Amino acid sequence: MRRTIIYKVTNGCNLGCGYCYERRRLGCLKPDTSDNMAPLLPYLEREAHCHKGNRYMICLHGGEPLLMGLNAFEEIASCLERLNTETDNSFAFSLQTNATLVTDEWAQAFFRYKSLMGERGIGVSLDGDELTHDHFRKMNAGGGSYSAAIKGVDCLKKNGVPFGILSVTTQTSIRRAAHIFEAIMNIAPKFWRILPCYNLNSEGILLPYSVRPTEYAEYLKGQFLRWVHSGMVKRVVVDPFATIISVMNNKPVPWCEYREDKCEDFLSVETDGSLCICDTFSEMTYKDEYQLQGCDFHRALKDMPAYYTALKSALDADCRSQNCPVSGICHGGCYGMRWLFRAKNPELYEDYCLAKRSIISHLSKAVRAAEMHSLMPK
Repeated sequence: MRRTIIYKVTNGCNLGCGYCYERRRLGCLKPDTSDNMAPLLPYLEREAHCHKGNRYMICLHGGEPLLMGLNAFEEIASCLERLNTETDNSFAFSLQTNATLVTDEWAQAFFRYKSLMGERGIGVSLDGDELTHDHFRKMNAGGGSYSAAIKGVDCLKKNGVPFGILSVTTQTSIRRAAHIFEAIMNIAPKFWRILPCYNLNSEGILLPYSVRPTEYAEYLKGQFLRWVHSGMVKRVVVDPFATIISVMNNKPVPWCEYREDKCEDFLSVETDGSLCICDTFSEMTYKDEYQLQGCDFHRALKDMPAYYTALKSALDADCRSQNCPVSGICHGGCYGMRWLFRAKNPELYEDYCLAKRSIISHLSKAVRAAEMHSLMPK
């Protein structure tokens, strides 16, 4: 069994990002404060000692997870380290941070547990160059967060901590694509994942700063060309390009959006102990039959709610009915996002599929051209 457990260690955050999906989902985030996190570790202990041969990725998330404090992080990491030694299971962790609170002390703690890190290290939320980043990602106290985030990134670099960058694509990003690419490549993270902002209003209409799926696909095509021509292909892994190309070559990938096994591999633990599939399901979030306190944790890891099974069946049937040429690579995309578009805006639901076909077809042609080039006589 392979499971990613998204562990929400706090609902607090020191930023007030204009597009924040957690704020939209929860209604608010507590500024600069930490919650009492749900007591997950005893359940992991029992799970590990009762079952063997399984792999677990514990994704520390928030809010801003560094608000949990160094002691809490050390407790989690040392527990995972001990379970790796005491049981026949594999435990690793990942962490997604805005990096503004990263200090040498934090970076040194990450380095001490480097062997437990997922293959891509610490994830840093950074939207590109300073102007683009600060447009939405502002400190709660006011002003942009870019300079503080870069200081945190410098601490990670100085202390030898592998890290990657996650960037959210908005209308601002689309206008500043070249600036964003240059800024990220200058930082030279281990990986760069480019994500779309698909925020809708209560009537199912994209908010003005959001992008249509096909706009996102065109933005990706431009960044793909910059990546190929930059000479950075072997230095910085860029997603979704690397993931899509890996799927084309029948290689396993970590990103659920492009895997056949998707939400079944995930469990999200909220700060109040509620258990969810994944927070992408903004309205169908909770596994109603489960709360962490007193639950059969092994069953919670494995069982899926009936509504998810029905949703998966409906979405897969849509793919089959369209006889989609890229379904074997896309594998249906993100079920949570597709469900949202299907329920709220059918036009965007169709646009989402068009966007997947567009970017996958674009990469397929590029891969075929590269293969043909390699076969040509020198």
